[in-house]
Amino acid sequence: MKVLFITDAYPYKKKLYGGLPWYIVQELSKKTEGGIVLSKEKFRYNFFRTIYKSLREFKRLNPDIIQAFTLDTCGLVGLFLKFLTGKKLCIHARGADLLIFPNKNFITKVITNQILKNVDYLFVIGKLMGDAAISFGIDKNKLHVFEPGVILDEFKKEKSKNELRKELRLPLNKKIIIYVGFLYPRKGQIDLLNAVKDLKEDFLLLLVGDDWGSKKLCEKKIKEFGLSKKVRIVNNRTHEEIIKYLQASDIFASSSLFESSPCVLFEAMASGLPIAYTNVGSVASILKKENGILVRKRNPLDMQFALQKLLSNKKLREKMSKNNLKKIKNYDREKIPKQYLKVYKKLLKK
Repeated sequence: MKVLFITDAYPYKKKLYGGLPWYIVQELSKKTEGGIVLSKEKFRYNFFRTIYKSLREFKRLNPDIIQAFTLDTCGLVGLFLKFLTGKKLCIHARGADLLIFPNKNFITKVITNQILKNVDYLFVIGKLMGDAAISFGIDKNKLHVFEPGVILDEFKKEKSKNELRKELRLPLNKKIIIYVGFLYPRKGQIDLLNAVKDLKEDFLLLLVGDDWGSKKLCEKKIKEFGLSKKVRIVNNRTHEEIIKYLQASDIFASSSLFESSPCVLFEAMASGLPIAYTNVGSVASILKKENGILVRKRNPLDMQFALQKLLSNKKLREKMSKNNLKKIKNYDREKIPKQYLKVYKKLLKK
């Protein structure tokens, strides 16, 4: 079986920007004769370049399946190749693809409708994305909904919490709250800072992630709220280092304003952390009361109450930790590539 992968998600500067899509590409490449076309992020600059690269790789490989990641540039290039060659087209849609991209303007709505009308199979993450795909008229027989999960072996603890804290130069005598994700307005870090500024417990908040537009504002608010000794921004960390920060912490918190089914939710579970998360996207379908606390978005007071409850109740934290370590076993990421292969084989039999 030959598969042409068209993706804009891949590691750069030794950081795992590609996340789940890149993992899927890498694993499927081991099980198929695959060709990979990498597309840059900016649609208007790289659409024609991606077409050129895809045509060249298509000619070399002559694939049975075209697998695109995202609906915009990669999905549109995949649709072009399908029309040109008649090959089967599968698309992996990410969070913003069905919830934000179609609503940007009339053109993006037309693009979305055309892609979903002609795609042979659509992979989406989380119930919210599945419902959105159905609302666009996708045939349920052409839709596969799954959760991102984690690679369980990556989260096997080799060091104790205190050993990790010493390695990462974190305090041993404070409760550590951690957020992991891009420093990006949509992720709600300012709401989180507003939530922690009046906490009574002695704590350290870690904001772990690269800057996508919010770092300067976060630094300004940290200074304004008098949190310089209680909040630390941690940039430029590898996936392996981020796991260490998670395992060295006590609570995971996110005031995100938008999600589909966030990978970091599962990473926090795999790290045995009790969780306080805004009720956005598909979070509520995963995070039950025995796993963490759901809070209303754009409501720092709600998040403050949730964090205060977790900080002050050790038994509750331990109970949620145990529940999360048990639940995450149902979300093994290593099963996902097998699901893709099963779909490919089904399509090629038609």
